[in-house]
Amino acid sequence: MRRLAPIPTLARAAAITAVLLLAGCQWPWQKTPADAPLSLSGTVDARQVDVAFQVPGRIARLAADEGDAVQAGQVLAQLDATDYRLAAQRAEVHGLITRRLS
Repeated sequence: MRRLAPIPTLARAAAITAVLLLAGCQWPWQKTPADAPLSLSGTVDARQVDVAFQVPGRIARLAADEGDAVQAGQVLAQLDATDYRLAAQRAEVHGLITRRLS
C-alpha cells in the first residue's frame, strides 16, 4: 500500500485561513432580519439645474443653499431692487420734466 505524502505546513495554514474567511461570509441563501440596517458606499450624481433671472442684477437673498431639496415654483433667490427703484425714479422725473416742458 502506498503512503500519501504529508501536507506541507504552508498549505495547511492556507486551507485553515480559507475556511475561517468563508465562515465569516454571508451566503445568498442566508436571510437577514428585515430591520437590519443597510450600509452601502458609493457616489450619487446629482442632477444640476441652471437658474436664471429675467433681468440682470445682484442677488440680495438666497432662500436655498446648495444641496437643499426644492419644489417647483419655490423662490430660490431674490434680486437687489435698488437699481430698479432708481430706474423707476429716473423715469418718473423724466416724465415730470417732459410734461412741464410740453
